[in-house]
Amino acid sequence: MDYLEKAALASLERCRYEHVIQSSLYLLGAGADPGAHNDGGVTPLMKAAATPEPLGAELIAGLLKVATDVDAADNSGLTALNHAVNAGKPPLPWLHQP
Repeated sequence: MDYLEKAALASLERCRYEHVIQSSLYLLGAGADPGAHNDGGVTPLMKAAATPEPLGAELIAGLLKVATDVDAADNSGLTALNHAVNAGKPPLPWLHQP
């Protein structure tokens, strides 16, 4: 892959990220439940904590504005902090456990 192809791919990825961020923040603003979870107990914050940057950080910021529970655990007992660490991200202060 040459430089221009890499640059085009990077631009497309950024557009995709911005679309996901805008859509997610819109849904939260419209009243979507930030504490909703799937069958495994995974919440949007847990998914965002394991999401690569810059998307992850922007989604987390939006979720924290609507009072999401940072200490919620999934069905395996994992919190957003655990999901972040399992994804290879460093522990972040907003995901600390007391």
